Amino acid sequence: MPPIKERPVILKLLKQRYRVKTVSEPLVAQTSLVKPHCQISEDTNQMIILRLLKDRSVTDIADELNVSPVAFNQIIDSRRQYWA
Repeated sequence: MPPIKERPVILKLLKQRYRVKTVSEPLVAQTSLVKPHCQISEDTNQMIILRLLKDRSVTDIADELNVSPVAFNQIIDSRRQYWA
């Protein structure tokens, strides 16, 4: 999650699995905050995109949002199709 008042926010989500007799695989509860198989929230992804509008370095933005520069670049690469 993006920082609030310059303090890091950590969201701890636990998977909830449901067994349904008519379905062979268990169903997993989902949230709109984090995509499945991801660890960085959608809010943080949007904040990264917004911070790119200013002329700042990748490491500065990554430090500010508490993500690694590698994760930052992966987010940018995943959104690159929208900018082309």
